[in-house]
Amino acid sequence: MVMMIKNNSGFTLVELLIASVLSALVTFAAMDFYLTQHRQYLVQEQVSDMQQRGRAALEEISYDLRQAGYNTPDTSVAYSIYDNPNGPDSLKINHHGNIISYYIDQSDTTHPNLIKSINNNPQVFAEDIENLQITSIGSALLQVRITARTSGVDNKTAKDYRRRNYTTRVQLRNL
Repeated sequence: MVMMIKNNSGFTLVELLIASVLSALVTFAAMDFYLTQHRQYLVQEQVSDMQQRGRAALEEISYDLRQAGYNTPDTSVAYSIYDNPNGPDSLKINHHGNIISYYIDQSDTTHPNLIKSINNNPQVFAEDIENLQITSIGSALLQVRITARTSGVDNKTAKDYRRRNYTTRVQLRNL
């Protein structure tokens, strides 16, 4: 009796199933990692934009306040603060014959904007700025505080925005 041994090459069905399950697990883990990193990237981009808008707005307001009263008649008021106890303040600056106003436009509650108006020509200066507070500390010293927020609702809580407060003190030069 002669026995022939057959050479069975290839994979069994069980081996193929195990390989496909392992491949699927690795693929799902890689996709989950990618999606998590992508969400973090989007959040960081929103936070970065918010910080840039807040700092730029605060710097511009500070610059205009330092110039308040420059080359204006002595009878003119260099600046005026309109205190709003229920919301953001407004600021009016007299500089070199121009009247510069800053206020928050809240007509669209999902995207409040900081408006800069030069001689009654309003333009959106910074988006998603929800608060402006100006406090007089002394005769020639003002404190300016801005609250900026992200453009979208935070994905972790899905209820609120991320916010940052920026504060500076401005020494008025031309009073």
